[in-house]
Amino acid sequence: MHIWEPICEFIIRTKYDKLPAYVINQAMLTLLDTLGAMLAGSKVMPIPNMVESCYKGGTDPVTIAGYSVLMEPNSAALINGTSAVALEIDEGNQFAKGHPAFHVVPAALAWAEHIGASGKQLLESLVVGYELAARIDASTTLHDEVHPHGTWGTIGAAVAVAKLRGLSLQEVSRTIHLAAAMSIASAWSTALSGGTIRNVYTGLSNHLGMLAVDLARAGVNTGDGIVESVFGSILGTDFNPHLLIRDLGTSYYITSNYFKMYACCRYNHAAIDALQGILAEQPVTDDQIEKLEVETYSAAARLKNQRPQNMLAAKFSIPFALATYRI
Repeated sequence: MHIWEPICEFIIRTKYDKLPAYVINQAMLTLLDTLGAMLAGSKVMPIPNMVESCYKGGTDPVTIAGYSVLMEPNSAALINGTSAVALEIDEGNQFAKGHPAFHVVPAALAWAEHIGASGKQLLESLVVGYELAARIDASTTLHDEVHPHGTWGTIGAAVAVAKLRGLSLQEVSRTIHLAAAMSIASAWSTALSGGTIRNVYTGLSNHLGMLAVDLARAGVNTGDGIVESVFGSILGTDFNPHLLIRDLGTSYYITSNYFKMYACCRYNHAAIDALQGILAEQPVTDDQIEKLEVETYSAAARLKNQRPQNMLAAKFSIPFALATYRI
């Protein structure tokens, strides 16, 4: 198991009462922020249609954010994970280069509710799931065309549920590798063009993460090296496994996350803040503005669509964000 043994031991041995207070506090804020985003996004189309098509009746007591119906945990994780990012108000982590919480919380919440877990157990699972998802992301460089949603987050969801289900060391290791093998080929182009499958990527991460736990317990395996292969060549490059264990258990990625102030891609935010500052110093009316020129970093430069065709595409457009800033 080599490098995975200390990681699996960290997952199993992490206990609420041993976590630093500042980690617990940030985990609670992250949980609340995610719950708010799930509720706010739950009515965005096509999520109401997804609820209707996925609902099959039954008595599994797992809540769908914003709805009165109950579903089995895997379907709940799929829908709540999709709702969480529908309005682009998802928590993120610049050091992990993505959005770990929204890949972890829906699955952890569904299974915790299913088994009647305590709040402490839920927070434990959130912390370890977030930590491993963030460390996987920090250890790789995704290909430019790969959107981070739906990739390493599947591992975070799987780890959180494995923690809640009390899996053994070997089962946790198998779960991590299965979750890596089940990462999806998500595409940046879907966000830029307004393809709402982009929102389903996080729902799928939560759904597939839960499935990975079931498969691990059933004895399904991947063989060695799948994490390194997926994130070192298939979805990304330069995978550095040593970053997975550096300061593990003493440094927590969840304490360096951020919460959005604007309901759009984070790459828009610097330009919005700059415009806000300019207008505060020199108020002008809209008819006095001939054009806006934005100089930004390469990742944000791709958000240049001046005519977005729907709400999601607009949230990935710096021109749209600035043009509608005062509306």
